[in-house]
Amino acid sequence: MNMVAKDIWQDDLLGRKQDAEYLYKLILHRSSSRPKDQGAYVINVNSPWGQGKSFFLKRMFEMVQSKNHPAVFIDAWKYDFVDDPYSIVVSSLDTYFKDLVKSSPEKKKFLDIVSEKTENFRKNFGKIAYTVGKETLKKASKAVVGEGLEIAAGLINEPTSLADGNNDNLNDKVIAITEASLGDFSDQAIDMYAQKRLQDIDEVKNSLDKFQASLSSILETIFRDGDKAFPLFVFIDELDRCRPTYAIAMLERIKHLFDVRGVVFVMATDTTQLAYSVGAVYGSGFDSKNYLGRFFHRSYNLPQPEIAAIAHALIRASGVDLDDWRFPSRREVKIELFAEFFDKTSRLFDMSIRQFNQSFEILLDVTAAWDHEFQIEIIYMYPLICNYVVEKDIDLNNGRIIRDPHDFLLQKEKENSVSWLIERDIFNIDLKEYYSLYSRYIKVPLGQAYHDADDELTNTPSEEIGYICSVLQKEFNARRTTLTERNYSELKNYPALIKHARRWEKLD
Repeated sequence: MNMVAKDIWQDDLLGRKQDAEYLYKLILHRSSSRPKDQGAYVINVNSPWGQGKSFFLKRMFEMVQSKNHPAVFIDAWKYDFVDDPYSIVVSSLDTYFKDLVKSSPEKKKFLDIVSEKTENFRKNFGKIAYTVGKETLKKASKAVVGEGLEIAAGLINEPTSLADGNNDNLNDKVIAITEASLGDFSDQAIDMYAQKRLQDIDEVKNSLDKFQASLSSILETIFRDGDKAFPLFVFIDELDRCRPTYAIAMLERIKHLFDVRGVVFVMATDTTQLAYSVGAVYGSGFDSKNYLGRFFHRSYNLPQPEIAAIAHALIRASGVDLDDWRFPSRREVKIELFAEFFDKTSRLFDMSIRQFNQSFEILLDVTAAWDHEFQIEIIYMYPLICNYVVEKDIDLNNGRIIRDPHDFLLQKEKENSVSWLIERDIFNIDLKEYYSLYSRYIKVPLGQAYHDADDELTNTPSEEIGYICSVLQKEFNARRTTLTERNYSELKNYPALIKHARRWEKLD
């Protein structure tokens, strides 16, 4: 892949390139300096849901390819319907080795060697897969019919390539044993079972050694003769979205089956969520975090991203007319001010990147459907959207963000260590104050609200009440010909507009 780093990271709005370059250097140093008798190196990239782990992993995958490393990318969640993740990892590696052979037709000797070693790799995989599948079947039989038939199942004939050659009458013995009381096996039957289990263990050891040796041999060849840089990277994404049993199996297989020097696994997980999933399998008293720590040599925590850069890019890409949104400012309202507002507000609600993207899409839908002569009051509209995205619902009349906004917002500031304030050299915009004033004046009909605000401006003038008064006046004048004494400001209808727009939300 002839992509340069600039092209790979051109849409990086979160500064993830720096994280990837640091992690890459760390991996190179750690993997190359490991003793030769130590195997694969496993890195966990940890970040909460919706914070851009998949973007990071896919771009890092492209980055290491551009640096001439052998690399594969696996979406674990896409394949979690498969019984055993071992086959998915092997299939991805096998596909890579095949593609490598096809891409270098001029290196016939090298290709012949890789092809031969890949065939051995495939055969040894088959032996391991057979053993793993057999153990799964035995566990299932034990769970269904109990210990007695599980022992009997262990005595059933194996294929001649794996049997010891002395089992001509074994099936008859199994039938006889099964017909007897399952709780009263003879010493002979138990001894036969023990011998069979020991034989299985020897087969597993032998197959595992051959499998790892074949993988190691392929890697040595492509590093030495194939102009590929050390090490091989295997990126595994979405592990925390998989079935808990599948995620555990993936970690176990990587630890025990792919423990080969020259292989680096980079996994992206929400480690806290994955620990919950593991705990659900093993029980509430199980130490899930320490259990997961057994599988990772290092964990790298992706830093919390700044949403301002994302907001800036989304506003530009959307083509939205900024004049559709009204915002209090003594200067011209520019895209940077809106980006800062979106950043501050999304952090006030502790939103992930994914949630922010959802909130912005809803805002665009509301804006597209807006058909009034006056503008959308963004300070009031957007927090309602954020609260809706986070809480998954909104009380149209009595939600706390509507009923008790000032205390609600103060609590949010405290919980998330955010000051909901736009700071400028000459003036600050106290967003809480504006929001609280909006909330107060939507509780009475528009005509009364406008006159009350005008009286307040006369008696206790302030920049905030002056702005709110102008908002109400503009709406009042626009609706004067159709307005009745019972009509409220359109601000009161914002929650309903949001709920309606949410119906267009793309499902994850």
